[in-house]
Amino acid sequence: MTRLPPEPLLDWSATGAPISIETGDVYSSEGGLEEKRTVFLTGCGLPDAWRERSLFTVGELGFGSGLSFLALWDLWRAHRPFGDARLHVVSFEGALMSAASAERAHAPWSEVDGLARELRACWPERAIGVQRLALSDGVVLTLHVGPIDKSLPRAELLADAWFLDGFSPARNPEMWSVEVMSGIARLSAPGARAATYTVAGPVRRALSDAGFMPTKRPGAGRKRERLEAILTPSGASTAAEVETGHDRKAEPKARRPLRALVIGAGIAGAASAHALAQRGCQTIVIDKGDKPGAGASGNPIALLMPRLDVGDTPEARGLIEAYLFSRRLYLGLGADAAVPAMTIRRPGAERDRRRFERLLADPPLTPDHLQALDPRAPGAGLRLPGALAIRPEKALPALLAGSTLVTGIEASRIRLGRGAEVELSSGERLEGDVLIACAALSLSGLIGPGAPPITGRLGQIEAGFRPTPEASAEADGGYVVCAFGTAAYGATFEAVPDEGALITASAQETNRSTLKRLRPDISPESLTQSVSRASVRATTPDRLPFAGPMERPEAGGGAGGRSGYVIGGLGSHGYLWAPFLAEAVTSRIFGEPSPAEADVLARLSPHRFKTIGQASSA
Repeated sequence: MTRLPPEPLLDWSATGAPISIETGDVYSSEGGLEEKRTVFLTGCGLPDAWRERSLFTVGELGFGSGLSFLALWDLWRAHRPFGDARLHVVSFEGALMSAASAERAHAPWSEVDGLARELRACWPERAIGVQRLALSDGVVLTLHVGPIDKSLPRAELLADAWFLDGFSPARNPEMWSVEVMSGIARLSAPGARAATYTVAGPVRRALSDAGFMPTKRPGAGRKRERLEAILTPSGASTAAEVETGHDRKAEPKARRPLRALVIGAGIAGAASAHALAQRGCQTIVIDKGDKPGAGASGNPIALLMPRLDVGDTPEARGLIEAYLFSRRLYLGLGADAAVPAMTIRRPGAERDRRRFERLLADPPLTPDHLQALDPRAPGAGLRLPGALAIRPEKALPALLAGSTLVTGIEASRIRLGRGAEVELSSGERLEGDVLIACAALSLSGLIGPGAPPITGRLGQIEAGFRPTPEASAEADGGYVVCAFGTAAYGATFEAVPDEGALITASAQETNRSTLKRLRPDISPESLTQSVSRASVRATTPDRLPFAGPMERPEAGGGAGGRSGYVIGGLGSHGYLWAPFLAEAVTSRIFGEPSPAEADVLARLSPHRFKTIGQASSA
């Protein structure tokens, strides 16, 4: 199987409905919207089912053109239970149609035209894995792209309702198997409802075997009958059973935190504060520096580009998912904070050439993000059109805008129990419902000897003023990025000296060699107002970051009983990983669907080192 998911082969009916050439089935018939409202919205008891709910989750098998999603969004907009209530829709799609095809499919449905345009403006990328889109009205779409037998077992959610919207069982039987129906039961909240067009006997039996009670109802449009089903108390347990060995449904529901504490105002802390604020949580961010990004996150320019592995592994999927999620977030901050920067990735060693050849032979991303620098010589380099140049002095304040920032003071101790408390070096205490520690090397002092193993690596960069009509970058292990009127180049990756200055002449000379190698047209002397900057990055033994609860899963207490979380070990890739990890942690805190697969989160767990313990209890 290739790493890029297939695009559906489409034909079009006289009324403009897309038809799958592979299955001969229609995505939405002439009665599209009204049929979907009857089958799925009425079939799942909406909007009554979300009345008085601050969070409601809908699972969907078969995203198609997104028309069912648009019908749901339209209903939510008219009947949203609270001003800050959130609707999560988690959809599974094997062959994602293009935005252009979706536009054609949406054309007959003018009543949802505004919502359709907003959806298409951030249409998901064609890539295997999970993508999350934050839309207006508190609506969040999480799309799993890939074969259903791979994506459904990796998903983490508790759905209150399911739209079973795949092609007909006769033409797409794998979507309706007993294994798939058992999978949706495993990912369902108690009493979850499911609805579908089909009333085929094998589907009814598969639902019954999975713990649902199916009932035929009068149909809609050309369908004489439709199916509603409700999960009985004997339904299967959730994906948390795999992780913790017990049934998450038996745990108390997570309490919605109203006040959060974040330690660290670098990119991890700022992204965490942003994710918390998006959910209406009052957040206090504490940093020992005098401003956001005083540490490793505060270089004049950061470069976001995809870091790609060959093969389909949790690490490879996590890197792609982090890149796509973070890219969307930064572009949403505005052109002062992030701009597209065409980036050339050149081989730094012979193994890079071989890796480039393998990546281009089986690319994990479309040409919008990954191209050969020279199609005749795939190992010569990569062209990365989707890369971004980020200006931390603008991006960090934008992410922190919804929070209270406390700078110039250190967190000296944390206590966790039913809530979280941080003792400051001044003796003052701050309290919250939950804590996210993004304290880099200071984590060890806060958590104690059980903290994840991290070491410091010194990185120095050089930067100076240079007019730049268009942002661009070159990289081969080192990098040169030109954007926002600045050229920045480096960076070293060295052991931290026991004493002496962090900024050194030898590191400056190394960086100058990088500039000469990658951009011989730019001399250090041509840059005015030149500065050197050095900072210490926290790295882990396996060079992967970590994010998750401080307590071990086997410590008990469930998602609702955890009040302390950590994000760290970002190394030199903080701007790639941080927004994605912050979203994953915050989703867990609020009991929302995960933006990543279970195996990706397990690979990035702080407990993979088997050393982290529990912070002192209150």
